[in-house]
Amino acid sequence: APVLEVTAQQALREMRLSVPRNVEIRVTNISMPAALYSTADVCIQTSRYEGIGLPLMEAQACGLPVITTDAEPMRTLAPDLLVDVKYTEEIDLFCKKMKSSVCRWESIVERVHEVMGTDISDLSCQARERMTAEFSWGALGAEWYDALNSL
Repeated sequence: APVLEVTAQQALREMRLSVPRNVEIRVTNISMPAALYSTADVCIQTSRYEGIGLPLMEAQACGLPVITTDAEPMRTLAPDLLVDVKYTEEIDLFCKKMKSSVCRWESIVERVHEVMGTDISDLSCQARERMTAEFSWGALGAEWYDALNSL
């Protein structure tokens, strides 16, 4: 099986995970978020519940296509490589009811196989262009400036 490299900031013993032989965990301390994405080809960020999804945006700003959950807000932020939701449930998080979407793990595997060994340069450009067009300072700066001036 091909090697799947995972960059983490904690050692396996701290994460209390066991991983298959074809998964390599590289523990590193990063000073800037962009460094986390500098050696990657694709970001896998499935989520059961999410706020705005800053890692989804950071990865795409660095030109990484993102494999993520086909649920909001992930599907809006990173719509290119969505994974199927197996079921949705309501959970209590910090005494607040939230919708939680659980992915089909087989769908994650399918997406990884779909991009392995293929030219993903178009997906990389789409991801970067999406962030530049919709979420960059150039796209939102005037709006933020006006909002802050109105306070």
